[in-house]
Amino acid sequence: MNASQNPFITISTPITKNVITECNYEYFGFNCYVNELILNVSVELEVNIAYLLNGELDSTNYLNDGKYSYMKKYIILSGIDYSNWSNDDSYIINWVSNNIQYIINSDLNNPSNIYNGHTINRI
Repeated sequence: MNASQNPFITISTPITKNVITECNYEYFGFNCYVNELILNVSVELEVNIAYLLNGELDSTNYLNDGKYSYMKKYIILSGIDYSNWSNDDSYIINWVSNNIQYIINSDLNNPSNIYNGHTINRI
């Protein structure tokens, strides 16, 4: 049957179908920076998490390096988590790695707006 041989027939009531698409996030690594440090009290970390959305760069996110998109999250370590850090940056790297879902779910906005520029880890 050739479509050009048959006229287009309109219907009086349009039919709609809702299509639900899955958003599949894959996480690949992170960069972690000390954003603010209050000696003997707490450290605020900026964690940039590398991800792909449905296997591609996230077109709604301008933060990318051409390979991964990045979501920027903030967390504050205090108490025992802060004191365990001491001078060992591997503690922070391990803490972030072990708590990545907590960090992804964090809704803490950048409270300090101060960047000290101390890089802890790069992917």
